[in-house]
Amino acid sequence: MKSFEKGFTLVEILTYTAVLLIIISSFIPFFLWVMRAYHEGERTKEVLDNAQRAMETISYKIRESESVYTPTSSENQLSLRKRDYHNESVFIDFYLCDKSICLKRESQDPVPLTSDIVEVTDLRFIKMGSPPNSVKVEINLENYSKEYFITSTTSLRKF
Repeated sequence: MKSFEKGFTLVEILTYTAVLLIIISSFIPFFLWVMRAYHEGERTKEVLDNAQRAMETISYKIRESESVYTPTSSENQLSLRKRDYHNESVFIDFYLCDKSICLKRESQDPVPLTSDIVEVTDLRFIKMGSPPNSVKVEINLENYSKEYFITSTTSLRKF
């Protein structure tokens, strides 16, 4: 037997390499699509988590309030009156500050309820009843040119 017959020829190595490159290059678009879909899902999850957290905070504060403070409340701002632990009136405001939903307690600095990644494009409060005993909250959010709309209605707790 001749010794040069035991190995691979240059043509075989080039053929195997070409086939391997064709197989790998056909899978690259699939993997890129999977990665893009994963990142889009993560961005959507972050937007919805932010919206849910903000909506839960607003709903909780509405439920524990005794009334809507109408002199400062408008369609884009909600002012609530509640009682603190000393049974004194405390005012809480929700409004759109910059591109975030902000919570401002009386005599304190505003606290953003949404992250910087999420852009809140519209925030509306619709008071229901006379005097208002329920509030419908509508939030429009945007992230990477995708828009999201969430809404919730919460009733005030009567003391």
